[in-house]
Amino acid sequence: MTNSKYLDIFYVILLALLVRVEAVHTVQDINKLSAELLSGYNKNTLPSANFDQQFQLGISVGLVALGDIDEVEERLSTVMMFIFTWNDTSLRWNASDHNNITNITVSWTDVWKPVVMVVNPHQDASKQHSEINSDTIGFSHTGGAYLLELVTFQTTCDLDTTYFPFDIQTCSMSFYISENDAYFIKIHASWNNYGKSFTKENGAWKLISKEIKGDDFSRFKISLKMKRKPLFMLVNILLPIIVLALLAPLVFLMPKNSGERVGYSITMLLALSVYMTIISDNLPKNSDPMPLVSIMIFIWYIMNSSIVFVVITNTKINHIKDGREVPRLARTFVILTRKIKGVKRLHVGDTPEEEILNSLSNGSSQDEDDEENSAKPMKRKSQPHLEKSDNYYRARYPDGVTWQELSVAIDKWGVVLSYVIKISIPVVFFTIMKTQSN
Repeated sequence: MTNSKYLDIFYVILLALLVRVEAVHTVQDINKLSAELLSGYNKNTLPSANFDQQFQLGISVGLVALGDIDEVEERLSTVMMFIFTWNDTSLRWNASDHNNITNITVSWTDVWKPVVMVVNPHQDASKQHSEINSDTIGFSHTGGAYLLELVTFQTTCDLDTTYFPFDIQTCSMSFYISENDAYFIKIHASWNNYGKSFTKENGAWKLISKEIKGDDFSRFKISLKMKRKPLFMLVNILLPIIVLALLAPLVFLMPKNSGERVGYSITMLLALSVYMTIISDNLPKNSDPMPLVSIMIFIWYIMNSSIVFVVITNTKINHIKDGREVPRLARTFVILTRKIKGVKRLHVGDTPEEEILNSLSNGSSQDEDDEENSAKPMKRKSQPHLEKSDNYYRARYPDGVTWQELSVAIDKWGVVLSYVIKISIPVVFFTIMKTQSN
């Protein structure tokens, strides 16, 4: 009984060793099997078992890197990992007949493989084929095929820069499996996580979501939703423009006789023009849609141009001293300014009465010197010429409003209105952009 037990154990061990020896295969066995499988194989024919049924192709996509997004050329660069799986009925074999060989690798140039074409390429159509990074295709004894490709694509992307730099863009990439149109391929597309460990984050854009969808007509589509990181644009472009826009109204606080008012306002206008050029260089060359930030800067540009016009006109008004009457509407404007400020008269230096008195006193300076040298104090006599001048002043300047006082009123309103409008515009625009982009 004991000998029979040991004999059974011996047979089991011997059988296991025989199976193990039989399972070992060599390179020559693999080469022989490959030659047999590829003999008479036509790589230009779709490897379908039944052409009455759709050929099934699985595509697993991994986003390796979100590359450059060119707003001017509306171009998106991406690096993707494609894993294709399909069943090739012409490459099946019985593993037990070939030393239990269950898997082999074959050069992609010797067998059929899916060729991915981009429907919306940015480059030439002749260059839209995917670049092959894997030179072999793996096959199992059941005919299952496995192909991995790492592909770089440059595709078009219609950018909506309405809310720049708080914009959210959705770029779609359409692909087509190049094959005879008589045999459509059913695409089973999905995302994989193999490329996650290699994924490189973009410095200017944040990936919000991604979507992939295949259809029954040899096509699949990938959509990427991205949100711009606005800090760079805010610090380097928009904030300097806002500072320049807020500096322009300070021209109304400069002394009228400094001679720099016109030069300062024109300098601010030119500086804003330079930044408008920088903004336009970073946006698509189209008018649909029009970025709100461009509209905001254009309004500031019109305001700065208006400031230049007002400064030049106001300088002319300040130098009117030929006795011309101030128009009624302008007098009303000055009186309103007086009431708002709570003063009887805006500060403009010497009043016209004082100028008349100064001119008359200078003309009779010699007489006054003689009076000062006299021993007896003298009372001021009636001066009909001064009364005549006062009547002339009141006739020429009703309500006591002079051209110089009108010039001061224009400056005061100019600085207030300019700052109210220039501060309100970015607050309203940025609120709209931030709200709508979210």
